[in-house]
Amino acid sequence: MKKRGQSKILSIILIILLVLALIVILWNIIKGLLKTNIEITEIKQALLKKSVEIEDVEGDFNYPRYINITIKAGPEQLILISRTTKTTRINVDIMSVVDLSSSINKNLDELKQANINLVNNVLEYENNKIGLITYSSSAQLSHELSENKDSLVSEINTWDTQGLTCIYNGLELAKQKLENSENEKKYIILMTDGLSQCSYPYEYSSEDEIDLAEEIKEKNILIYTIGFGIGEGASHIQNIAEAGGGEYYDSDIGELKSIYTQISTEVINKYKEEYYDYLRIIFYNETTQYSYKIFNPPLPLETKKYEIPLPTEDELNKHIVNIKRIEVYYVIETKDGEPIIGPLLSSWEAD
Repeated sequence: MKKRGQSKILSIILIILLVLALIVILWNIIKGLLKTNIEITEIKQALLKKSVEIEDVEGDFNYPRYINITIKAGPEQLILISRTTKTTRINVDIMSVVDLSSSINKNLDELKQANINLVNNVLEYENNKIGLITYSSSAQLSHELSENKDSLVSEINTWDTQGLTCIYNGLELAKQKLENSENEKKYIILMTDGLSQCSYPYEYSSEDEIDLAEEIKEKNILIYTIGFGIGEGASHIQNIAEAGGGEYYDSDIGELKSIYTQISTEVINKYKEEYYDYLRIIFYNETTQYSYKIFNPPLPLETKKYEIPLPTEDELNKHIVNIKRIEVYYVIETKDGEPIIGPLLSSWEAD
């Protein structure tokens, strides 16, 4: 009887401790919610005191590509919080452009392994994509931009060598595949073991390849080049990288894998910082709207002019034509990404 009584007392004590623990946990949750709600309320009250005015709007309102907006701030500081930033990795699209001319034959296995390693590195992070282009006398799309590691590796293992070395064809095809791709950063990694020799469809010169590299750079696609065993041809491959905004790497076949790794590490480890607070500019026409974020609002009583790019049909499939109204709001995002939108600060109506 005595033992049963002790067990009953212990059970009661354990239940009491569990109840107390639950009370503490619930109180901490409630306290956190109350604190968050108080902070949000304070932010909303502060937002009510902010003022800006749209002083001028310029541009082709019927079919705009850019609209220039001049904004003047009131006497209050627009920025409500310290410029806390959130850092995110930038997703990349990469085309590996690979020389498979006859002279590569003795080094083909090492080249395959280097590209398999490249695929593994690039696809280590979600939403990155890589594609494969091979070239010799002409260029072929070996694999579309993809996140499918197994499919890419399988394709690499089918590679074989033949023909001459026409770098121009490989670059041109890579440009076509990347200029409309989705990710923010785009790169070409071009590998060759010799001077360019083009005969199909045209006899492109070294100058043609430099011009093409510059054209590719203008489309915000950077070109990295790798040369091994080139000798006097190395300067041209270096010039392609410089014209394409990237870097040149000189290699022997034993270093090829590590150089691909070095390049991929550099291009996939790019980050961007975004502020939690900004002005939101909203453009309206009769059927749709488009919003744009300004992270550098004017200081108190300062007037600033902003050139705002508007989406084209190709970019967002909703070109903003016939603009009727523009509105300005101040927005703060919580660390959970939830926007707190202040009242309408200013608006503009088309005549």
